[in-house]
Amino acid sequence: MLNKKLKICALALFSILVLSACTQAPADDQSSTTETSFTNYLVYSREVLEEAYKNPENKTILYFYAPWCPTCRAFDNELKTENDQIPENVVIIQVDYDSEKELKKKYNISTQHTLVQLDQNGEEITKWVGGGIDLLKQELQ
Repeated sequence: MLNKKLKICALALFSILVLSACTQAPADDQSSTTETSFTNYLVYSREVLEEAYKNPENKTILYFYAPWCPTCRAFDNELKTENDQIPENVVIIQVDYDSEKELKKKYNISTQHTLVQLDQNGEEITKWVGGGIDLLKQELQ
């Protein structure tokens, strides 16, 4: 009887440990960009976009990002590690490709890793797909 109770307790403890491990994010997961420490690479919110519009010198870029997209993750990493290569007046706002359906519709976005430069009224100036910081600098108008 004691042996059966020990087996049940051990199984319960094992189940708790497995469940706990499965619900925690890995410590080295760097694909998430919900928070950045940059002033020119920000995560989308209406407030962030409105703030970018306030400075007429800003060149505002919406970056439609998906965490499951390999080229998006590579560009995200480039934006973070080579942030000093981004011109001072450029503000890049990372938009979640999967959840921001209204913005995708408004700017006719059909694929992730699409960048859209906006004017101060939120109208599209130019749009391109893919590339890194060098292409971003070439496409800016």
